[in-house]
Amino acid sequence: MAALTKDRLSSFRVLKRDVRPLAASVKAIKGGLAVAKSGYYKPGVVETGAVVVGRFTETVDNTAGAAGAKSAEIEFFKDRVVFLLNNDGANPVVAADREASCYVIDDQTVSQLATGRSVAGKVYDVTSEEIGR
Repeated sequence: MAALTKDRLSSFRVLKRDVRPLAASVKAIKGGLAVAKSGYYKPGVVETGAVVVGRFTETVDNTAGAAGAKSAEIEFFKDRVVFLLNNDGANPVVAADREASCYVIDDQTVSQLATGRSVAGKVYDVTSEEIGR
C-alpha cells in the first residue's frame, strides 16, 4: 500500500474479552491463566516466549485437536483497542504473529519485518476484513 493522500474510513473496537484460537493439544480451564505463543492461545506453563494475555472464562478441551481446531473465550487483563490496518505484501503479518509486534511501513500499512522500522503495536489478528466496512 501507499501512504494516505486523503481521509480514510477507519473504525476500532475495544475488547474486554474475545474468543481466541487454541494451540494444538491443550485444554483451557476456566479461570486459568491464558498465554499466547506462535499465534495460538494456551494455559500458562514454564516456557520462554509466551505472552500473558488474561484468563480463560470457559473450559475447552483441544487435547486431540490441531492448532486452531477449537477456540476459547479469554477475558483480557487490559482492554484491547483494535484497529484495522493494511498488510504488507512483501513481508506480511500472519496468524502466527498474534500478540507479537508489527512494524510501520506508512500511515496505513504494517509489516512483519522489523529492520529499520518503528513498532506499530501488537498484532491482534489477521483477517480479510476490508477497511471502512
